[in-house]
Amino acid sequence: MTTYSISTSVAEDAPRAVALEAIVQAGFRHVELVCDEGHLDDWMADPAGMRRDLEAQGLTALSVHLPSSACNVGHPDATIRQAAIAVAVDTFRQASEVGAGIVICHPNTPDNPFTEENFAAGMARSRASLAEMAGHAAEIGVRMAVENLPARHLPRPGSTIAHVLELIDGLSEDVAGICLDVGHANANEKSAAQEALAAGDRLLALHLQDNDGLGQDQHLLPGRGTTDWDAFLRAMAELDGDVIHTFEVKPVGSLAATLEILAGLRDEWTRVV
Repeated sequence: MTTYSISTSVAEDAPRAVALEAIVQAGFRHVELVCDEGHLDDWMADPAGMRRDLEAQGLTALSVHLPSSACNVGHPDATIRQAAIAVAVDTFRQASEVGAGIVICHPNTPDNPFTEENFAAGMARSRASLAEMAGHAAEIGVRMAVENLPARHLPRPGSTIAHVLELIDGLSEDVAGICLDVGHANANEKSAAQEALAAGDRLLALHLQDNDGLGQDQHLLPGRGTTDWDAFLRAMAELDGDVIHTFEVKPVGSLAATLEILAGLRDEWTRVV
């Protein structure tokens, strides 16, 4: 049975009670918690309280997405890099307290200039940071899912599953795996189906979103862009393991209306698979 989840990014600035009720009303039972400041009444300040609120609604947080400040682990400045790792480790602890077993990680941020000349050095920095983070993740008891990044027009480390596999090579499969963002793959003019198969048994989580394929990360509803979803679903049917399928989209109209559309997709795809 495929496990579907909702990124709470769809709720934007909605109060926690409103967001959780809408998610439950749409028939979802799992969420990925976003770590933006103030999100869901600033849940990160009280992860245990957030867990109680989730459980009261019959919800479970399966994953947590690192805040943007924790994604700068590939920065050339060692001080900035170590500060980002520290935020990531704090988030690992918050994830554990809220009951989430997986933390979505980025190997760098787009504000660093990437070139062919500094690509290898950027990969090395991200790899070293992820290895350090993996040690902390193992101690805390969570797994890292490193995400492929949008970078169609840049030689950005981590923009392909091949990059991500290189970044986590040698790290225990019990601690480090992959989050395939379907929209990022499409924006990079990559086949999401082929990227899923390339990830293979290291695939832990998916971000399901769409775009026009021209390089922008648009977070459209699946089917509103150019991703070949039929091919992607066929590829996923070939893979073993319970991979978390998380819808990560911008709302279209009201929160309830967006969740209703996603629930319809969930039900349709469940029947297909």
